[in-house]
Amino acid sequence: MSHYITAEGEHKIRTFKYKGGNISFSYNNIWSPLADQIIKVVPKTWAPNTITVAGLLIHAITTIILVMQGPFGSDAPKWSLWLHGFGVFLYQTLDNVDGKQARRLHNSTPLGMIMDHGCDALGLV
Repeated sequence: MSHYITAEGEHKIRTFKYKGGNISFSYNNIWSPLADQIIKVVPKTWAPNTITVAGLLIHAITTIILVMQGPFGSDAPKWSLWLHGFGVFLYQTLDNVDGKQARRLHNSTPLGMIMDHGCDALGLV
């Protein structure tokens, strides 16, 4: 036991269960049903955190391409805008798929929650 966390605090950390919810129209009618279809073809060997990081990498790469194509406020070519939009679409889709994969594999962990929300925060920067 650490000097910073009491025995009761350690027990609460170990037994914590995240129970998120989403009542948004787009999630319930577009993103979640799309992820439900995609998860059917995702291999069970793919770790949820791998899906999370893959989505962030796609988003980062398409963002870098967009910035390089339109530096210092210049107009970026249309293809780079479309590519970035597609990258954001893939990122958001994979962000929904990773959670469904974690629940499908009974592999929801505090680390996974940190990875998911951490990548979401980085993706917004």
